Amino acid sequence: MKTILPKALFVALPLAGLLAGTPAVFAHGDDDWQHERFHQELNEEHQAAHQDLNAAHREFHQHPYTKRQHRRFHRALKREHRDVHRDLQDWHRDYHDWDRYGDWH
Repeated sequence: MKTILPKALFVALPLAGLLAGTPAVFAHGDDDWQHERFHQELNEEHQAAHQDLNAAHREFHQHPYTKRQHRRFHRALKREHRDVHRDLQDWHRDYHDWDRYGDWH
């Protein structure tokens, strides 16, 4: 039991000194918080869009349709899915372009 305390201190003291001397570079500032918030909102929009598309798909399959109507619906749903992803990717790219070339940095 007596040897555990010196070993623990031998490991803990240098680690505490290292953590105390950690530069402020690793601290998250306002810009990092806004960036994280933007990505969180983007993810929420993405999830909401998928939920809406899935709801439309479930609703469609509640009723009988011909094969032609079924194929047409699925093509339209696939097209809408691509459009949603394209819009979100554009939103993401525009945010980072403004972040890179904007006046606030």
